[in-house]
Amino acid sequence: MLKRFSARRLVLIYAFLVILGVLAIWILNPKSILEGARDKQRFAELESVDKAIGFAMHQDPNIFLGEANVVYLSLPDLDGDRGCLEYKDLPPLTLGWRYVCVSKGDITRVDGTGWIPIKFNGLPIVTLDSLPFDPLGDAKLGFYYAYVPGWEIDAQLESKKYQWGGSEDRMGTDGGNTNLLYEVGSDLTLMPASVSDRTGKGEVALRAKETCGDGLARANLFFTKWMMPGSGVVTVIKLWYFQPDSSLQEGSRLRLALYNAGMPNYTRISDIVEVLGTGQGGWLAGVLKKPVMLTLGQSYFFGADIGEKGLNVSVDKSPFCDTASSQGGSYVPNQIRELGREAVLENQSADSYGFFGVSYVP
Repeated sequence: MLKRFSARRLVLIYAFLVILGVLAIWILNPKSILEGARDKQRFAELESVDKAIGFAMHQDPNIFLGEANVVYLSLPDLDGDRGCLEYKDLPPLTLGWRYVCVSKGDITRVDGTGWIPIKFNGLPIVTLDSLPFDPLGDAKLGFYYAYVPGWEIDAQLESKKYQWGGSEDRMGTDGGNTNLLYEVGSDLTLMPASVSDRTGKGEVALRAKETCGDGLARANLFFTKWMMPGSGVVTVIKLWYFQPDSSLQEGSRLRLALYNAGMPNYTRISDIVEVLGTGQGGWLAGVLKKPVMLTLGQSYFFGADIGEKGLNVSVDKSPFCDTASSQGGSYVPNQIRELGREAVLENQSADSYGFFGVSYVP
């Protein structure tokens, strides 16, 4: 009887311990704990490098920080070309920019041959013994450090609490121009906007052709005023243009820009981007050098021109995409032509442009 009672007690105790263990795992969530620990490592490492660069500039204002229009990565160069071409999942760069990687043996060096090309060890006071690299180092998942001279250093975070909108948001509160990365540096607008979305999950394409009227491409119509559907503030990183035919030849350039819809002046709120022709119809995109914050549900104007005198912007009060209707509206309205960052009313015929759109991150 005693043995039977003891065995039963042991089973109950074992079951209780199992339940307790499951509850502990559920409450503690070791995966989340590890993610948070790696993120804290990223915070410490990037802030340490940021301070080291600042102190290096204080000691030698002319110290070489790196080449212009280059994004330096903490990923190892595996094929010897230093162009990071082996990493097929890297986001596309703005026209004129390139990636640089260094060999695995050189990544941490502080003599100017490391992944950040600053010669820290040549200074009177050396504050950095080695360069850090991301604790995961996975290009496909977006876990690597990126640096541009000037300077800005970015990292992708793992823990949801540190991501944009989390309980301890660090991505959206670091003062940078993207909510997809953690940014430190002296100027947090230096990194090309296109590299912010490392996994391709954060970027949303919103194009007038897909949200207005019957959704058909209409050649020779200038649909520029657009109330972007949705709500909330978003960060626009690309401008889109729909070429309805093959008239935009390969190598030719079309310039695009965004304007507010305020009266009486239409002020440009974005960089002017160049879209390269392909000689074929279809959607073409230009990447903004600096992202633009827009409010979905409000109206904006797209300017476009293939010339050098300025951008044409429609001032029609009821164009196609403002009413989301295939009926009514003047499709070839008066134009405003930009002077500086403002546009003034001019009576001109519209050129033959098609639909427009944006890509944004929340």
